[in-house]
Amino acid sequence: MEGIEERYVEGNLSKKLYEKYTNKYRQEFEGIKKEIDLSRFESLNLDKAIENELNILQNPLQLWLSSDYDDKQRLRYFIYP
Repeated sequence: MEGIEERYVEGNLSKKLYEKYTNKYRQEFEGIKKEIDLSRFESLNLDKAIENELNILQNPLQLWLSSDYDDKQRLRYFIYP
C-alpha cells in the first residue's frame, strides 16, 4: 500500500488508478483481518478444551465418584480408548 501512495505522490500514478488499487488492497486487508480473527477464536476454543481436559485428568477419582453411569462410561473411554 505504501508503494502505491508513494507512486501517487510522485505523480507516477493517476488518481483513478490510485483509488482503484487502494480500494482493492483495503478489501484484501479486511479479508485477511477477518481470517486472523477467526483463527484467534478457534485458538481460544482449543485452549478452553485443553484446560477442561487437564482439569479432568488432575482429579479423575472425584469426577468418577460424582458421575452417573453414562458419564462414567465416557470417562472410561476417555482414559482408556
